Amino acid sequence: MNIFEGKFGTLAKRKVSFDGSKVMIKKNEFKLSDIKCVYYKTPSTQGSVWNYVYLSLDGEPFDGENIFLQNVFTFTDKQTEKAMELLSLLPLEVIDQGIAIESIQETEYSDNTAIVGLTILLDYDKEFISFLWAKRNIPFDNILDFEIVENGQSKIASGAKAAAVGTVLFGPAGMITGAIIGKGKEKELVDNLYLEVSIKDEPPIKIEIISKKVRKDSKKFRNGLDHLIQIAEKLQPIVEKNNLDEAPSIENIVPSNQTSVTDELRAFKSLLDDGIITQEEFDLKKAELLSK
Repeated sequence: MNIFEGKFGTLAKRKVSFDGSKVMIKKNEFKLSDIKCVYYKTPSTQGSVWNYVYLSLDGEPFDGENIFLQNVFTFTDKQTEKAMELLSLLPLEVIDQGIAIESIQETEYSDNTAIVGLTILLDYDKEFISFLWAKRNIPFDNILDFEIVENGQSKIASGAKAAAVGTVLFGPAGMITGAIIGKGKEKELVDNLYLEVSIKDEPPIKIEIISKKVRKDSKKFRNGLDHLIQIAEKLQPIVEKNNLDEAPSIENIVPSNQTSVTDELRAFKSLLDDGIITQEEFDLKKAELLSK
């Protein structure tokens, strides 16, 4: 009989239980004898940074690379009391990591912010993004483009990245989902799924969601894809503005590259033929591309 049971998190919502000898996070079982210690972070005064409980199997602190690790669960401010209840029952060393990300720790955010899951926080007044898990703050001006990659193949991209890889441009969320899942391919296995952001004069940032084989009709894949789309929707207007700001003057514009427009039309025509987008959506996009 469980002596503790609760549900935690928002994006990666997980059922957690403890029966006196083992902790269960979803369907993953961790015996007390295998857990070296527990790291946690409670809500901060900033109110905009994630909270977590991490069962450390090797004694090392949480490195923040993957929010879907089996031995970690996140909790909201309202779930803090319940999380503390579990910690009080565990006969293990419990270590408060505070705000675990050093590069983010001293950041002062304005009131005009938006956060996506446990991955990015955007400060629209100070115009920078905190990539929480990558431990980096990046000014809006330095965001060049991004792409969503599945099984090593670019599926959705923005800005210069779309032209470079010849893939589908970022568009409505429904179209993105269709482009990645594909018609009639829900049972297909996926080895990896991630979003990569190109940064000016710096290494790109990779936000990995899927790293082991899962089916496209699984809840884990759908949740991960939804999360990446939410991030992309926040990044897209920033990329568009940066591309507009860097556009050449009319005197320096060379004749438009018809091949790139043709490639884009072919990509959207392929989506139409596969039934992923409607004829109306294709016609609108065609008119937009030909008007450039």
